Amino acid sequence: MSNSCSSIDQSDDCQNLIALAEYFRLCNPPKYKLALKCLMGTRKLNVSLDVKVHCLFLTGKALMMYTKNAIEARLYLDAAYSTMKSMGPAFDERRLEVLCLIAEIMMEQQHYDLLKKLLKSEVQASLRYPNLNGKILIFLAEVHTKLHDDQHAIFILTTGCENFQRTNNKLLEAFLLIAKTALVSKDSKSSPADLSTLIGRICELISKLDSAWPCVLNIKCSCFVIQLCYFLSRGMIRSSKVCLKQLQTAVQCLTRPFSNNHQLANLPGAMWKFVTPEIMTAITYVLTVLSHVQFCQFDKVNKYYGTALNYIEEIRKVSRNNPYAITERGSHEFLEALEVVLQCENAQINLVLGRPLECVNVLSNMIEKLKFDTCLQDEFRFSSHMVLGMYCCMMKCYDDAENQFKESLVSSTDVDMNLFAQCNLALVYVMTNKEAEFFKIYEKIIPNKIITHSVPLKAIAFFITGLHGYIVSRIAETKTNAEQCIVIAKTEDLTRLHAMSLLLYSRAFHCLQVPILKESYEMTKRSGDNTLTIWANNQIAGKFLYKGFITNN
Repeated sequence: MSNSCSSIDQSDDCQNLIALAEYFRLCNPPKYKLALKCLMGTRKLNVSLDVKVHCLFLTGKALMMYTKNAIEARLYLDAAYSTMKSMGPAFDERRLEVLCLIAEIMMEQQHYDLLKKLLKSEVQASLRYPNLNGKILIFLAEVHTKLHDDQHAIFILTTGCENFQRTNNKLLEAFLLIAKTALVSKDSKSSPADLSTLIGRICELISKLDSAWPCVLNIKCSCFVIQLCYFLSRGMIRSSKVCLKQLQTAVQCLTRPFSNNHQLANLPGAMWKFVTPEIMTAITYVLTVLSHVQFCQFDKVNKYYGTALNYIEEIRKVSRNNPYAITERGSHEFLEALEVVLQCENAQINLVLGRPLECVNVLSNMIEKLKFDTCLQDEFRFSSHMVLGMYCCMMKCYDDAENQFKESLVSSTDVDMNLFAQCNLALVYVMTNKEAEFFKIYEKIIPNKIITHSVPLKAIAFFITGLHGYIVSRIAETKTNAEQCIVIAKTEDLTRLHAMSLLLYSRAFHCLQVPILKESYEMTKRSGDNTLTIWANNQIAGKFLYKGFITNN
């Protein structure tokens, strides 16, 4: 009797349990526990292999999305993947769908080498399914970036773009190009022309698509974010001002509801997005703060700094208070990183405004946050040492500043970041009259020999060389280097560097040139830097004292 019962096909019962699980999932509020019980109940039923594998897939997916039990979710999905692989080409598409879910879990678990091998084995099979092929290539590129192999990641994305260009799949090509552009823009060796070529191709692709689609708006916002980050990192202030306005306008469009998603359901890549509209808004607030720091508009910095922090906290609050919210992988960590970026900028602003105590308070909060997150520590180790070094310089603790800048050199392999640290170290040696140490690193910061696309770094190198020339009484050298710094700063609207170079130039003329004094004073007022204002006032006072001395004698 038991043998006859065990041979009965229970597929109908299984379908009923799946339907009931879907009903519980769609309830308001959702009843995820009941849905999972229904799906797990299908394991005990006698069903055909294709139904069984479908149940494994649904259960694993539900565990992954609605619980924190990633280990059990992966067990179900691994079982589904292995079974589908043994069932032949008919199950290729569904197997690749399962693979994408497994990839999400393995990325979270940081099993990068194993995942790389798994994804590579399925690239060929995925070519028949553009949507899945695009996902697998992006996962594979992400794995390579996590393994610090950006060049291989760029190669993978380039190959994918070429394939989608041949098949005339504009949307997927645009998404892969965005990922490639983000990686290219990170490289210090990438020129504005390199970025312009990639952005131009993306704009060409999305111009042929409906601009109201959420996926197209997401691509457009991502373009502006990458461009703005690049412009800010290279000190291209004029371009940054234009790009910031474009980003703010695009994000407002992105956050508007779109009611025709069902029309896009079958279009490959149409339901993709790099980040949610909420996260994109948070990024925009943070970039607005960073932009106004470089524009020296510190009143706006204070306004948007508070707004950005409040918005980030609001996203966290919604996630905490809503037990049914589905958080995308990496969202929490990304918000933490955005908050640290804001704190790092705020610490530097307090130094500019001559508030060392406030700077220390912000740094303490930032370091406390970094203490418990090793990933954030790796990302912000360089910035932390640099800001601490700047603080030590302000407090005239030059030995401590030197140690901090040396630590920052060890903590980064980026060419521009290392050059910036070398410039700060050279400045410490100039201020402490350590000639031997200065000339040891001087070869690395000679203005006409450094190779960089960063405009401020070139200007800083000229300023340091000019300042050193003034200290050692080579006034002609000071004037030449200060003039070069003025030209660069004026061209790109680098207000503080412009003010500093004018003050140095004025000093080379013993503060007797009234037009230069006047221009430097006006520029220091625009810069908002209290230290530079004191320097300018000191030069003006020195001029009148000197004039009075000449008159009396």
